[in-house]
Amino acid sequence: CSLCCSRYSALFSFFFFKQKTAYEIYQCDWSSDVCSSDLGDLIRPLDEATRERYVSSLRTFVAEQRPAFLGLANEVNMLATDDPDGFEATVSLWDEALVVVRDESPETVVFVTFQLEWLLGLRGGWFGRQVVEPEWEIIDRFKGADAIGFTTYPSLVFDDPLDLPLDYCTQIGERTDLPVIFTEIGWTTFDDLPLLPGSEREQVEFIDVLAGQTETLGVGLLVWSFVRADLVSEQPFRGMDLVRPDGTPRPSWQRWLDMRR
Repeated sequence: CSLCCSRYSALFSFFFFKQKTAYEIYQCDWSSDVCSSDLGDLIRPLDEATRERYVSSLRTFVAEQRPAFLGLANEVNMLATDDPDGFEATVSLWDEALVVVRDESPETVVFVTFQLEWLLGLRGGWFGRQVVEPEWEIIDRFKGADAIGFTTYPSLVFDDPLDLPLDYCTQIGERTDLPVIFTEIGWTTFDDLPLLPGSEREQVEFIDVLAGQTETLGVGLLVWSFVRADLVSEQPFRGMDLVRPDGTPRPSWQRWLDMRR
């Protein structure tokens, strides 16, 4: 599979992967307060007045860049829970955006991403909500996708990576025939977090678990969310970096690189 390390973490975003010698990653957010891309400033809200601007910006970008992968609407299942109307607007915009991408760059792999823990109903821990039944039916709302994306941060809800079920990732293959990619991955190393602390040992063990399950699943692209500590600001994600604040690599860094072999 292809491995990548990202510089961001945001909700409900566009993700653009342009394959050259490595993956170049861009994002432009539809509905959160974060935007960092070549497409310019955030356009809000997503409504009929701004919809044309979104589509026009997308057409321009895709025509110029022709990205290998294009993700539309990140962690969209969380939006469905907290803003059902916004979710339905996103589904509608997906249909229109997909036509644009097919016109301008037919070879681009188009997908949306879902937050895996949220999808599985694991909403305790750092999420601070009640555990609910899995909501797999939502992945069928985005017709015509070439792949399906997921973000996963199991240390937000699990105390130890060895507690992850044996089918934690592989069960995805029972729900879809689409190729699977992971656009955000992380496990904390910080042992002083007030909730669900981690360790460097746990981070390596998590990568071992992830490697085995994603190999069985046949995942084609894996993105670790944070390389350096200075890129991590929100408390639940602190310590998920692969390089310590002093610049030395954590043991997980080499283990992550070994997954390419």
